[in-house]
Amino acid sequence: MLRDEFKLIVEKVDRAYPGRQFLTDKKSFDIWYDEFMEYDFADVEYAFDEHIKSVEFLPCVANIYSHLRKLQEKRKHDESVIDAFYTNASNNYPGRGDEKTRELFFQKCYETNDPIVTARYMAMVITKNPGEKPLYEFMKETFV
Repeated sequence: MLRDEFKLIVEKVDRAYPGRQFLTDKKSFDIWYDEFMEYDFADVEYAFDEHIKSVEFLPCVANIYSHLRKLQEKRKHDESVIDAFYTNASNNYPGRGDEKTRELFFQKCYETNDPIVTARYMAMVITKNPGEKPLYEFMKETFV
């Protein structure tokens, strides 16, 4: 995450907690930025947003790490659900080739509209079916 991106998060926190200042001096900003600079901006922003939605007090570093851990756990869970769904779809339609499996997997991607699901599905389509341009183009239009 870039410093300018983190500044946007700090500004959002200031607006969310009127009358209270968050990270008003450079040293405080630097300490917080050093804690989270290795994370993706979207993940850190999500963690701060979750804190803002659920707590009436300014965050501490531990609060944000807690939200980041929950996000990572959710992703692990989502990936295991995706794997289980794909395995189930593959096992239930072994005689029909991959067509029905791809159809079911695509439906799951469409229903969840989850970027992780979408990325995994697109990777599957591209690697297993490189010639399947119409579906790939539809996926690009729908999810990108």
